Amino acid sequence: MEKFIEFLGENGVNRNFELSKTSDENIKDIGSYFGVDLYQEIQLEKEKIARDKELKSKFNGKIVMDCVPDLEGKQLGDFIKSFRAQFSDATLVSMDAEDIKNQILIHLKQTK
Repeated sequence: MEKFIEFLGENGVNRNFELSKTSDENIKDIGSYFGVDLYQEIQLEKEKIARDKELKSKFNGKIVMDCVPDLEGKQLGDFIKSFRAQFSDATLVSMDAEDIKNQILIHLKQTK
């Protein structure tokens, strides 16, 4: 909150806001004040959260350890990092669990 207040001061934002009684009215007023469509921004953020959740369910350290049980600690972290560098989030989300496991095993062979 301190950073936000600091931002307001640095940018000369000193207008007081009277909030309406409903969240919808507040969102509309605040968005209008800052020149953004908060409904769209909220929707985009919800979509990002859903994509991140799906990605984490499809690819995570537990899945890697199930495929390669001898990896742990720093080795596991390094393997995950190098594997993730090969694929975009969208690509991993589009893959099914079996494809991801196969790619993990292929990547293991490539890194040995």
